Amino acid sequence: MSELEAIRAWFAYLAAARRGYLETFDKLPPAELTRDRGASHPTLLDILAHSQGAL
Repeated sequence: MSELEAIRAWFAYLAAARRGYLETFDKLPPAELTRDRGASHPTLLDILAHSQGAL
């Protein structure tokens, strides 16, 4: 596998994972997405936003 193919595969994986998160989040009540969980990033939405910032 070339370096370019490896990068494409990695980003395809990330896109599929993001779709999975969004599909799961879509099933949750809004209060669950915004509930403070006491983590370094308090809510599920904050955690998702933080992880997307890494891209």
